[in-house]
Amino acid sequence: MRVVQRSNEAVLAAVEEWIELLADDRYQEAFERLDPNGQYEWTPELIRNTAAGYGDPCGHTNDGVSHRVTSVANARESKTPVYRDVEWHGKPIRGFIGVVHHDIPLDGEWSDLTAIFLVREVKGGVSLVLDQLHVL
Repeated sequence: MRVVQRSNEAVLAAVEEWIELLADDRYQEAFERLDPNGQYEWTPELIRNTAAGYGDPCGHTNDGVSHRVTSVANARESKTPVYRDVEWHGKPIRGFIGVVHHDIPLDGEWSDLTAIFLVREVKGGVSLVLDQLHVL
Protein backbone atom coordinates (compact mmCIF):
# COMPACT_ATOMS: atom_id res chain seq x y z
CA MET A 1 0.00 0.00 0.00
CA ARG A 2 1.27 3.45 -0.84
CA VAL A 3 0.69 6.34 1.57
CA VAL A 4 0.69 9.89 0.16
CA GLN A 5 0.18 13.38 1.53
CA ARG A 6 -3.36 14.64 1.89
CA SER A 7 -3.31 17.14 -0.97
CA ASN A 8 -4.89 17.27 -4.40
CA GLU A 9 -1.47 17.36 -6.06
CA ALA A 10 -0.08 14.36 -4.16
CA VAL A 11 -3.20 12.27 -4.69
CA LEU A 12 -3.40 13.03 -8.42
CA ALA A 13 0.33 12.30 -8.79
CA ALA A 14 -0.18 8.93 -7.05
CA VAL A 15 -3.04 8.08 -9.41
CA GLU A 16 -0.97 9.02 -12.45
CA GLU A 17 1.93 6.87 -11.18
CA TRP A 18 -0.59 4.04 -10.81
CA ILE A 19 -1.72 4.55 -14.41
CA GLU A 20 1.93 4.48 -15.54
CA LEU A 21 2.32 1.07 -13.90
CA LEU A 22 -0.70 -0.17 -15.85
CA ALA A 23 0.76 1.24 -19.07
CA ASP A 24 4.02 -0.64 -18.31
CA ASP A 25 2.00 -3.86 -17.82
CA ARG A 26 2.96 -3.91 -14.13
CA TYR A 27 -0.53 -4.71 -12.86
CA GLN A 28 0.66 -6.61 -9.79
CA GLU A 29 2.74 -3.64 -8.65
CA ALA A 30 -0.16 -1.26 -9.34
CA PHE A 31 -2.45 -3.52 -7.31
CA GLU A 32 0.01 -3.54 -4.41
CA ARG A 33 -0.05 0.27 -4.25
CA LEU A 34 -3.76 0.20 -3.43
CA ASP A 35 -5.12 0.09 0.10
CA PRO A 36 -6.04 -3.55 0.77
CA ASN A 37 -8.91 -2.51 3.07
CA GLY A 38 -11.92 -2.54 0.81
CA GLN A 39 -10.61 -3.51 -2.60
CA TYR A 40 -13.99 -4.80 -3.67
CA GLU A 41 -12.54 -8.05 -5.00
CA TRP A 42 -10.14 -6.33 -7.43
CA THR A 43 -7.19 -8.42 -8.59
CA PRO A 44 -4.40 -7.46 -10.97
CA GLU A 45 -6.06 -9.60 -13.65
CA LEU A 46 -9.47 -8.02 -13.12
CA ILE A 47 -7.95 -4.53 -13.40
CA ARG A 48 -6.19 -5.56 -16.65
CA ASN A 49 -9.31 -7.16 -18.12
CA THR A 50 -11.59 -4.27 -17.16
CA ALA A 51 -9.24 -1.73 -18.75
CA ALA A 52 -8.88 -3.91 -21.87
CA GLY A 53 -12.67 -4.27 -22.04
CA TYR A 54 -13.28 -0.52 -21.73
CA GLY A 55 -15.05 -1.10 -18.44
CA ASP A 56 -16.21 -4.64 -19.20
CA PRO A 57 -14.32 -7.20 -17.10
CA CYS A 58 -14.35 -9.80 -19.89
CA GLY A 59 -11.16 -8.30 -21.39
CA HIS A 60 -12.60 -6.96 -24.62
CA THR A 61 -15.45 -4.84 -25.92
CA ASN A 62 -18.61 -6.24 -27.51
CA ASP A 63 -16.94 -6.00 -30.92
CA GLY A 64 -13.91 -8.00 -29.72
CA VAL A 65 -11.46 -5.10 -29.32
CA SER A 66 -8.99 -5.26 -26.42
CA HIS A 67 -7.63 -1.90 -25.32
CA ARG A 68 -4.26 -1.15 -23.77
CA VAL A 69 -3.54 1.48 -21.11
CA THR A 70 -1.22 4.20 -22.43
CA SER A 71 1.29 6.36 -20.61
CA VAL A 72 -0.16 9.61 -19.29
CA ALA A 73 2.80 11.50 -20.76
CA ASN A 74 2.22 10.10 -24.26
CA ALA A 75 -1.58 10.23 -24.45
CA ARG A 76 -3.09 12.49 -27.09
CA GLU A 77 -5.92 14.76 -26.07
CA SER A 78 -9.42 13.61 -26.95
CA LYS A 79 -12.54 15.55 -27.91
CA THR A 80 -13.48 16.07 -24.28
CA PRO A 81 -11.25 17.44 -21.50
CA VAL A 82 -9.46 14.91 -19.32
CA TYR A 83 -11.43 14.35 -16.13
CA ARG A 84 -9.14 14.59 -13.05
CA ASP A 85 -10.88 15.47 -9.82
CA VAL A 86 -10.32 15.09 -6.09
CA GLU A 87 -13.26 15.77 -3.79
CA TRP A 88 -12.71 15.92 -0.04
CA HIS A 89 -15.61 15.15 2.27
CA GLY A 90 -16.31 17.47 5.20
CA LYS A 91 -16.59 14.39 7.41
CA PRO A 92 -15.88 10.73 6.64
CA ILE A 93 -18.48 8.88 4.60
CA ARG A 94 -18.41 5.10 5.20
CA GLY A 95 -14.91 5.62 6.57
CA PHE A 96 -13.58 7.48 3.52
CA ILE A 97 -12.54 11.13 3.51
CA GLY A 98 -12.64 11.73 -0.23
CA VAL A 99 -13.07 10.42 -3.74
CA VAL A 100 -10.92 10.70 -6.87
CA HIS A 101 -12.07 10.46 -10.49
CA HIS A 102 -9.36 10.15 -13.15
CA ASP A 103 -9.73 9.27 -16.81
CA ILE A 104 -7.53 6.48 -18.18
CA PRO A 105 -5.63 6.84 -21.47
CA LEU A 106 -6.14 3.89 -23.81
CA ASP A 107 -4.52 3.09 -27.14
CA GLY A 108 -2.59 6.35 -27.29
CA GLU A 109 -5.31 8.82 -26.36
CA TRP A 110 -7.39 9.87 -23.39
CA SER A 111 -10.62 7.92 -23.03
CA ASP A 112 -13.75 8.28 -20.94
CA LEU A 113 -12.89 5.13 -19.02
CA THR A 114 -12.57 6.50 -15.50
CA ALA A 115 -10.90 5.09 -12.42
CA ILE A 116 -12.72 6.00 -9.23
CA PHE A 117 -10.77 5.76 -5.98
CA LEU A 118 -11.98 6.20 -2.43
CA VAL A 119 -9.54 8.05 -0.16
CA ARG A 120 -8.89 6.67 3.30
CA GLU A 121 -7.01 8.44 6.05
CA VAL A 122 -4.11 6.35 7.35
CA LYS A 123 -1.10 6.97 9.57
CA GLY A 124 1.15 9.42 7.73
CA GLY A 125 -1.35 10.55 5.10
CA VAL A 126 -3.95 8.93 2.86
CA SER A 127 -4.30 5.77 0.83
CA LEU A 128 -6.32 4.92 -2.27
CA VAL A 129 -8.93 2.19 -2.57
CA LEU A 130 -9.93 1.33 -6.14
CA ASP A 131 -13.72 1.49 -6.24
CA GLN A 132 -14.61 1.35 -9.94
CA LEU A 133 -13.24 1.34 -13.48
CA HIS A 134 -16.04 2.34 -15.81
CA VAL A 135 -17.16 4.74 -18.50
CA LEU A 136 -18.68 7.92 -17.08
